[in-house]
Amino acid sequence: VSLMAAEKLLIISRSFSTIQYSEISFKNDETEARKMTAHYFKLTLLLTSGAIALVSIVPEAFFLAIIGENYTGFKDHFLLASPAMILLALGNILYHYFSGLGEFIVYTKASLVSMVITILGGVILIQEFEIEGAIATLTMSYAVLFVYQYYFYKFNKRRILKTESTQ
Repeated sequence: VSLMAAEKLLIISRSFSTIQYSEISFKNDETEARKMTAHYFKLTLLLTSGAIALVSIVPEAFFLAIIGENYTGFKDHFLLASPAMILLALGNILYHYFSGLGEFIVYTKASLVSMVITILGGVILIQEFEIEGAIATLTMSYAVLFVYQYYFYKFNKRRILKTESTQ
């Protein structure tokens, strides 16, 4: 339940990325796309972190009154999963930047590496540490996904991809 609630934080980035994607693909201006992406990246980080901060100050008893007393540890698991959700939310903004420019290969490659991390983490960590192992696996997977995309965004590696794909 806590992971499902943590995933609701993605509404923020999904809302921004929908606008971002349509604007980037319509204008087809890389300079403007980078400015817009930086803007939505900062907004997503601020608002997602703010939502997490709000949850952190609400007593767990409040959440248990809503979802039931059987879910003790809800708040701890939610907060433990919040770095993963921030990484995924920011990665979502980057994904839509590349998608809007027609560079789907960046996310595809990032997803493949992330999938390997998820499989390995699932086999090793989830069996040993249960929910905490699942959260650690998510965090590692989303971190790889984010770092891969951020590298290509930050260092403007689109040109390298275009050069490789045309050879």
